[in-house]
Amino acid sequence: RVTSRKGVVGKPRIRYTGYVGIQSIANLPRLMNAQEFADFKCVRMRTSPTQDCSTVLTPTEQTALEAGVNTDWLRIGTRTGNQQSHDLSFSGGTDDTRYYVGGSLLRVNGVALNDQFDRATVRVNLDQKLKSWLSVGTSTQGVRSNRDGMPVSFGGAFSSNPLISPYDAEGNELLVPWPEDPITNNVLENL
Repeated sequence: RVTSRKGVVGKPRIRYTGYVGIQSIANLPRLMNAQEFADFKCVRMRTSPTQDCSTVLTPTEQTALEAGVNTDWLRIGTRTGNQQSHDLSFSGGTDDTRYYVGGSLLRVNGVALNDQFDRATVRVNLDQKLKSWLSVGTSTQGVRSNRDGMPVSFGGAFSSNPLISPYDAEGNELLVPWPEDPITNNVLENL
């Protein structure tokens, strides 16, 4: 849609448009659960057909498997997202003066936890005819955008080990949830 966003001669006009919607993840692949992951790792990592699975799994993985840990990283790192947009404008004018004042608000909470975006825009257009041969005007716009937080990493969620818990026994988030692999960060670390 193309609009000039200028006032027109006539009575003042007020216009509002808006929408509200939801966002959801579509077509997610089925990821392995903890037992399937342990079985897969035991088959792929053993060095001989008679090697016991307990020597292939790390102590943290073995303890988690025995305790029934089954972390669904995608489930805990995502949500149903939502978005809303609101636009309001006033316009009008006379033969000598035309005006347009408008503003818009956009708020998006994405499907990844902590993924949020807010934007507010204000626009003022004013045209004034001073003489038959002289007109002055302004088109002024201001924008404020805010993208707070760091969303959960989808790549990390897809590749994270389901035998690892993001939380300790007290429910506190672990920065390094897998002690035997200290370069593996917690997918939720940015929350």
